[in-house]
Amino acid sequence: MPRAGAGVHLDEEAFTETQAWIEAITGGSLDEEGGFEEALRNGVRLCALVNTIKPGAVKKVYEGSIAFKVMENLSKFNAAIRDMGVPTDDLFTPPDLYEGKDLGGVVRTLQSLGRVAQGVEGFAGPHLGAKLATETKRTFDERTLNAGAAEMSAWSGGKKIVQVRGEAHGAERMGKDLADAASSGRDTAVVGRAGAPTTQPKAKNLSAAEDTPPPPPAPTTPVVVSIPLRIGEGAELTLALHEGETPDDAATRFALTHGCMNRKAALMGALENAINPAPAPAPAAPKEEIWKSRAWGHENMTPAEIQAEMADLKPKVLAEVNLLRSDPAGYADKLEALVPYYEGKMYSPPGAPKARATVEGVAALQRAIAYLRGSDVKPVGALTLAPGLDLAAQDSANNMRYSAGMGMVGKQRDNTIERVGKYGAWQDLLGEVTALYTRYPEGIVAEICICDGDSTHRFLRDVLHPTFRVAGVGCGPHPTMTYACAVTLAGGFGPKPVDKRRIVMCAAGGEPDERFMEVLRSVPDDDFQQEILDQIEGGCSVHLSYDPNAGVEAKLTDEDGSVTEYNMEWEAGE
Repeated sequence: MPRAGAGVHLDEEAFTETQAWIEAITGGSLDEEGGFEEALRNGVRLCALVNTIKPGAVKKVYEGSIAFKVMENLSKFNAAIRDMGVPTDDLFTPPDLYEGKDLGGVVRTLQSLGRVAQGVEGFAGPHLGAKLATETKRTFDERTLNAGAAEMSAWSGGKKIVQVRGEAHGAERMGKDLADAASSGRDTAVVGRAGAPTTQPKAKNLSAAEDTPPPPPAPTTPVVVSIPLRIGEGAELTLALHEGETPDDAATRFALTHGCMNRKAALMGALENAINPAPAPAPAAPKEEIWKSRAWGHENMTPAEIQAEMADLKPKVLAEVNLLRSDPAGYADKLEALVPYYEGKMYSPPGAPKARATVEGVAALQRAIAYLRGSDVKPVGALTLAPGLDLAAQDSANNMRYSAGMGMVGKQRDNTIERVGKYGAWQDLLGEVTALYTRYPEGIVAEICICDGDSTHRFLRDVLHPTFRVAGVGCGPHPTMTYACAVTLAGGFGPKPVDKRRIVMCAAGGEPDERFMEVLRSVPDDDFQQEILDQIEGGCSVHLSYDPNAGVEAKLTDEDGSVTEYNMEWEAGE
């Protein structure tokens, strides 16, 4: 049994049936691969699962152990099942599984996939969870509808409806087979609880139909639901459900007793509605709970307190960015709560000591909200922290702080590529977004989203770019604009390439040492790196001859002594 995330309850029954379902579809035992968490952690089996349900859903699956590529497998799995119909709210985030933060959320996602898979064309199972109901539409001509209306009038004694009221929240359930429209003077249903005394008036001048069996005797157990109703102009009757009795049993007994078997389905529906009244809608969170007022200035903080706050703030900003990336449309609802804080071009964020002037006013916020709710914006995978990018982002924040009022000039001027290059090598794509004025996570990400004065919303588009997989955060007090924050983004990040010629080796089936991996990571081609690692795992010894200005030569020797060479060339400075 895997552990759940902190504060998360992992339902043992749901976990057991989910694991059995995965094993039935993909084959093999998860326990033999280290258990639920370890077997699914690299995303390979999850991608195999979704590709079995819908072939081709995940085109390329990484089978190595490099962390950010493993996280990419999990993001691809989430994207595939979201496209199949799994609600965004049901998706786990890659760290939930990769870092074991919330295995309950992983099980919830898989349970949701099990339900959705039942409707995937061509997938015959096995299925997970209860069978989904299917819609059956019936069309009646006017003559049939009129005949039905006349029959319903005779059944209800001229009244048009029987109303069922559940006592839990006072929510009304209409038995549509018993009624057609609401009216005054309706008969009201009463729901009793176990042990509650009830009275059942005797029916007058009613007998069971001659061609039906005699009704079973009423149980002696307490009545848990009683629904008063009337047939025509006759006496008031009581449809009762006893403890231990099913709605089907109770409806059958009543229908046989009173000769109305053609109404059994409607009676059963009324009982089920009374047992399970509609839940009361959750109250909307007040705006002040969504956007709490925070301490604003830093004038009374010591340097040590400022440093402690900066260290605490960085992971919270990254978590808030990931919240935006995981549910853009949901984040639009959060931003919408800021609309009342605008008055013309003036903006007074929650807790701010005074309003500040903006370029566009509320128009920039509304444009960001519309963009996040657009059909082209999809959830993307979570960003993970890269320490080297954290250092580069802090340099950027310091540049903003120390060049206040001067812009990026003199010694403080640099560019993102140079700054990041001091700490390592970025991959695929590099970007950076910044925010001023606020010193709490929600406010920082809101500033990034709003992009006041930029109709293209470049920062918002950048932070939602699916190629970005790692990030770093830098922040600190600003002398004139309260606070400065920078988020540096990249597709991947690793150590600086080796800048000298080097020859390294790795024995067949061995574990590459750090010196070997430094050279291999210096090769600017992910596929080449993965091929070498696969060959070592497959039983080949590898000899690498690396020249930073020319390329790399790889000699692979298999168990039979056969030698295969891989060469990759590049020009100095590439």
